[in-house]
Amino acid sequence: MTVVIPRLLTAPAVVLIVRPRDSQNAEVLAELLVERREEDPFDGRGGSQDRKLTLRYILVGGCHLSPHVRKGTFHASYDSGMKTVSLTSHTLYNGAVDLTLPGLEGNGIGTYLMNVIVSWAKQFSTDTMVNTITLLSVQAVGDNKERRNIFYEQFGIVFDYNDPTTRAAGKSRDMMTSALVPREKWSSNIVEQDVAEYVRERNLACKKAEERARLADEEVERLRRVLTEERIGMAKSCRKRVRQLAVRFILGAAVAGMAVAWVTSQAFF
Repeated sequence: MTVVIPRLLTAPAVVLIVRPRDSQNAEVLAELLVERREEDPFDGRGGSQDRKLTLRYILVGGCHLSPHVRKGTFHASYDSGMKTVSLTSHTLYNGAVDLTLPGLEGNGIGTYLMNVIVSWAKQFSTDTMVNTITLLSVQAVGDNKERRNIFYEQFGIVFDYNDPTTRAAGKSRDMMTSALVPREKWSSNIVEQDVAEYVRERNLACKKAEERARLADEEVERLRRVLTEERIGMAKSCRKRVRQLAVRFILGAAVAGMAVAWVTSQAFF
């Protein structure tokens, strides 16, 4: 099942609600606050048309929430003088994809963020060059290699690998932004939510939780009173029973004593 991405993060910030791809009714894996900022690195001086895009994310909820802050940044840029766009950096040099979310690999979070960047890059003229992306062998560890390669290739980026059999390292071929392929369909395990709506829902959830806690405290107090009353009642009942047994014992002893005395007195006649 797929859904069309509604906004492609044109809003300044959204919250991504992420569930497992194979069980979209399951517990929420992650809630990520994502901020989108586009700016002119030269503040418009000299009529610059250069642009840079920053996507910041931070894990704010879900079952993978950790005491350790999980956050990162995706960068992209457009150099009007060189007529080149970078999908991974604020400059045309170096660059990297910063996605550090242990346990959340393979759920499409990185693809979502890169799709925002690719869609942004498509706004520039079709003959704009895409800056070369270099894949390093040190990144090709275990499942990460295939996941990394597919991550880029799904957007139409083609690589010349140093070794086509291992596909561990290589560089992207020259291409124009016209050849980039944004994702038009999206897995429904990721849903965008307005930040204000998200905060409102969480506040309502907290309020309901506080109300449930208050009712639970009242029930505990009621049960404590009932238990105390039961203990007092049982204690009174026990004391009454002990008194009854004591009276019976005393009466029995008295009767027995009188009987012995009578028998003894008869022995002398």
